[in-house]
Amino acid sequence: MDGTVNDNSDRDRGWTVELAIPWRGLAHLARPDGRSLPPKDGDVWRMDFSRFNQYKEAPPAKDPGGWAWSPHGAWDSHIPEVFPYVHFSARPVGEATGPPSPGP
Repeated sequence: MDGTVNDNSDRDRGWTVELAIPWRGLAHLARPDGRSLPPKDGDVWRMDFSRFNQYKEAPPAKDPGGWAWSPHGAWDSHIPEVFPYVHFSARPVGEATGPPSPGP
């Protein structure tokens, strides 16, 4: 955390999070179209990574109230067709060079 937790009297500068999701937690998403869990080398999924504030800053601040890993131009975070592509690779980080994302 680069700021002060639960203190609205100052302006936080940002934060970082690292999370782990067990593959079994994604089973209900993979099952309908037969995706492998864990994903295989070369598999491509669409995923959205967003965060929304409980409140927005008052104007004239340009606080959108949320952030997305890959902004898709819509406030609605329930449009899978605009989620970014995630390429799974068995190669070590730094060596992975996947194919371009599939077209729309």
